[in-house]
Amino acid sequence: MNIGHILKTERIKQNVKQVCLANGVCSVSYLSKIENNLTVPSDEILELLCKRLNIVINLHPEEKEQLIIDNLFALYKNAILNKDVQMVKKKCTLSNLNQYFLDCSLFNTYFLYLFRINLMLDSNSSTIREIKQILIKNQKNFNSYQNFLFNLNMGLYHYSKGFYKEALRYLELQDKEKKSISMEDWEKYDYYYVRGLCNLVNDQVLSAIEYTELALKYFQNIFIVKKMLDCYIVISNGYKRNFKYTDARNLLIISEKIIENGDIAEYRGIVYQNIGDLYSKEGNDQMALDYYMKSYHSEKDTLGYLTSTLSIVMIYSKMNISQKVIEWSELGLNFIQGENSGKYTAFSHHFKVFKALHIASQDDLVPTCKEAISFFETRSDFRFAHKYSILIAKYFSEKAKYKDSHLYYQKANQYLYQIKCIHAWEEL
Repeated sequence: MNIGHILKTERIKQNVKQVCLANGVCSVSYLSKIENNLTVPSDEILELLCKRLNIVINLHPEEKEQLIIDNLFALYKNAILNKDVQMVKKKCTLSNLNQYFLDCSLFNTYFLYLFRINLMLDSNSSTIREIKQILIKNQKNFNSYQNFLFNLNMGLYHYSKGFYKEALRYLELQDKEKKSISMEDWEKYDYYYVRGLCNLVNDQVLSAIEYTELALKYFQNIFIVKKMLDCYIVISNGYKRNFKYTDARNLLIISEKIIENGDIAEYRGIVYQNIGDLYSKEGNDQMALDYYMKSYHSEKDTLGYLTSTLSIVMIYSKMNISQKVIEWSELGLNFIQGENSGKYTAFSHHFKVFKALHIASQDDLVPTCKEAISFFETRSDFRFAHKYSILIAKYFSEKAKYKDSHLYYQKANQYLYQIKCIHAWEEL
């Protein structure tokens, strides 16, 4: 009976080295063969290994294993298409990390579905880290479908962490897959949506629109409203970045009607946020502020709340109402402090920069910007490294420190090259 993959997974979960598990039981090379299902251990060795890991392996009949996968896939599909996080929270207790499968392939598929489901709940959880570690160790045994799921999940994982280039790198690996992969249609179009989203945040606007329009057409045909809204928002952002403001507005008007008529409360914040962004781009700051406020009062989750708060800070900054900038920046910083999570460090840097900019003395502006630039550069998020380099350069210029100003304008240009993925000015 080959159950080496189960021992390997438990060892990884418990952060036990092979040499420690094998000590006094068998050689490390023999354990490696067991874990890779290249040999079947004796009952005595199996018992000793399980005892050392403090596990009891209760296996299901083959039919029951497939039934578990089928039930988990139904939850996985429902979670992605209907985005009902509360339902996922209730049912995800049925899906845990101690489920064992004799079939190694089903075992891998189980964890791949579980990875995506848990990403919906909290990408920063210890469960996600455990599953990711297990999957990375097992990747060499994946079939084509499992590789597809792995690359998609890793793309979403890195997107959730703000590592957008790495997210796109994983999704682009699928382009190299030449084999036809057997999957349900909705899975392919879900991938197209995620691909469009990651193209957008990497400033590949035309590709973002192209992929997301493919997804939108499919979800319109089967009338999955929440996925339609997701697509409208990505496409409208693409239009906005291409200065097609009328096209962007038309999609957002449709989205606003859908959320009002369908009472889809969880989308109000993000739709109002995007309408506010559009008004801001067009220079209508008061209308932008009105919609940002609507977004702020509609948000239920931390990320949406902080996004709306930052947008309010930025529009007050554009309007040069310093006291409001400081008040709302402090509100955001206090909220982050209450969350006690490194997940929102990027927002913390944004709020600190705007606060330092609008305090009369501006004594902390340069060091605060330098910290922010270093942070975003480390994360390869060159948009904000570029943005705050320009801010420092402008500050130095106004102080007649032209040498320092020149240096930061140069840095801003270097970050712009990174954003545009170019190597020389001739490519501009």
